[in-house]
Amino acid sequence: MGGNVKQKSAAPRLLRLWEGAGILAAFFGLIPPVFYGIFHPGVAVMLLFALALWMKVLFLSPDRASRLPALRRWLKESKAAPILHRLLSLALGVGLTVEGLFSIVMIQAGWFHPPVQGQQATAVVLGCLTIGDQPSRMLRYRLEKALSYLEQQPEAMVVVTGGKGDRETCSEGEVSARWLEEHGISPDRILVENQSSNTRENLELTVPLLKQAGLGPQVVIVSDGFHQLRGQLYARRVGLEPTGLPSKTPWGLLPTYWLREQMGICKALLLE
Repeated sequence: MGGNVKQKSAAPRLLRLWEGAGILAAFFGLIPPVFYGIFHPGVAVMLLFALALWMKVLFLSPDRASRLPALRRWLKESKAAPILHRLLSLALGVGLTVEGLFSIVMIQAGWFHPPVQGQQATAVVLGCLTIGDQPSRMLRYRLEKALSYLEQQPEAMVVVTGGKGDRETCSEGEVSARWLEEHGISPDRILVENQSSNTRENLELTVPLLKQAGLGPQVVIVSDGFHQLRGQLYARRVGLEPTGLPSKTPWGLLPTYWLREQMGICKALLLE
């Protein structure tokens, strides 16, 4: 009898787990478009993930679709429903496994590859959105991290990167340079790259600036932690020797940007 009671009580707990995960996924999927006006592939994936979790709940408990009698009847009576449930479970399992493996590598590159003690390395601030002539919050966080490094390494130089996007009135590199100057960094320590349109070009166009300034290949990539793996990958491809300084990311944006970054890493590995 005790075993039967335990088995019966496990199902509601499992349903609450799937429901809670679905609500959480929807919450983080809606934050960027609702509060920041941002929509990107990571947002779409997060919302699809939330939908998949809710469908999992309905497959496990069709009565939860009481307000949709046709759907409830289909879930209970259709021969296809169990097959689709198994396929959904397989897709969720594979997706979560791949995401977990990606995350381990991203965490290692983002937070466990710090600058080498005693090594004189040039900081490279990867480009990010600007708003008028001011950095966005994410870019400001990157610049604050670069500022801290430059204050600790008074002989180090910095490369600020990024061209002018479609919605931008000033190039990201120029906005970043101005912000660092306003916060006490001498213009003589700042190299500006203002032609690139993506992360790969950020690093490719940094190389000639370093050579012209007589600087070595040792660089410190300054960007969000989730962005470090791809930044360091591109840096190695152009002959640089990167380490990383992760900047903080607004908590409401991190989950969807994390997913988008994994798609960017796949593109970098397979297509570029």
